[in-house]
Amino acid sequence: MDSNTKCQRCGSKHLNPSMLRKHLTQKVPCQPFLNPISTSELLDSLLKQRQHYPCKHCGKIYVYQKAKDSHEQTCIPTTPKKPQQPATTPTKPQQIHNFTQEKTDYIDEENIKQCFYDMDMPALLKHIYFNPQHPENHTVRPVPDDPDALEYHQGGKWIRAPKDDILEDMIRYNGIRLLKSYMRKFSSILLYDPKNDRNPPPKGYAVIADIHDWMLMIQRKKRRYLDSIKTDLMTAFVEI
Repeated sequence: MDSNTKCQRCGSKHLNPSMLRKHLTQKVPCQPFLNPISTSELLDSLLKQRQHYPCKHCGKIYVYQKAKDSHEQTCIPTTPKKPQQPATTPTKPQQIHNFTQEKTDYIDEENIKQCFYDMDMPALLKHIYFNPQHPENHTVRPVPDDPDALEYHQGGKWIRAPKDDILEDMIRYNGIRLLKSYMRKFSSILLYDPKNDRNPPPKGYAVIADIHDWMLMIQRKKRRYLDSIKTDLMTAFVEI
């Protein structure tokens, strides 16, 4: 889709939506050769185009179509089960985990690979904190009367805190931590290292040096990287 990769303000074309997002969040805005629309409006429009992709066989939700297509090739369709008698005892309500202690064992290799390729941490975090199939991980919620605050779940209670502090904790605990663990586990087979390979990288492979630089900028709290991720995450709160 052209609107996902072409800047409607200056006309520049980009390899993927992630690169276009980086272009729109650069410190010095591009020149309005095509349209005087602001970069913030273009960024909002780009973020609203995100969607989830459910498997047609089992219904599992993926944040990337490539990951969903790869899963469907090996997914075995489930057969309908016979209806069971309703339970006589009431079911317990879903227990919500404590904030920063969310379970991520359902995050599979395909989602991690795509996050590396696109350098797209917000999509991974949304798959954890706003996944409709895992309400136990919905540990953060908006505060209707205070747009500068969020509430996080801790010990059975909801605690209000500054919005920026909560978003940075989400990025640190379930963004950087998760990606670091997968980099150690899969770097030899998923990522291309130009130091050890003179051939050009295979299509879709991420370059190790680029991944390290990207994560280093986030860890050092470079404002334009953090602000871009936070803006993307806040769209999820608007949608729930």
